[in-house]
Amino acid sequence: MRLYGEVALGVECALPDLLTKAPRRRRLLPWLAGLPLVAGALQFGQGVWIQAKAQLVQILIERAWARTLAGETLVKPWPWADTWTVAKLEVSARGASLLVLAGASGRTIAFSPGHQDGMPLPGTPGNSVIGGHRDTHLVFLRHLRKGDTVRIQHADGLRASYRVIAERT
Repeated sequence: MRLYGEVALGVECALPDLLTKAPRRRRLLPWLAGLPLVAGALQFGQGVWIQAKAQLVQILIERAWARTLAGETLVKPWPWADTWTVAKLEVSARGASLLVLAGASGRTIAFSPGHQDGMPLPGTPGNSVIGGHRDTHLVFLRHLRKGDTVRIQHADGLRASYRVIAERT
């Protein structure tokens, strides 16, 4: 082996390996830079999907309510649903008009307010319990004022009205 300065001639075989690694790195860089774009696109797509599904569910619940008012019973908004529409809740002073579903499980109140099982139906004698998320469907409740009217439409089409007589925070 002959030495020229500090480089031995017997190490030429390592030189081609160093030259081929640099292009691999250059090919890998765009893929690595693209990963955040792909992740962002997936997150955006998931958000669009959730919003589209939420809008579709409201249409299906409205259709189920129309069928209920037409005389059908226990009309499920979609075939695999474990709930059905039981009432319509309206507070016109606050711009609220919501359909109430049977049951108050997390699955139910993700779509609309739910009527607690075992309690009298909304608008019938006795204490009826309607629950839901206060930051989505029932957000209007924080704006109710003394004198506001709350209307409930029963599944048979009859309506009952209630007036807010007191406020507490």
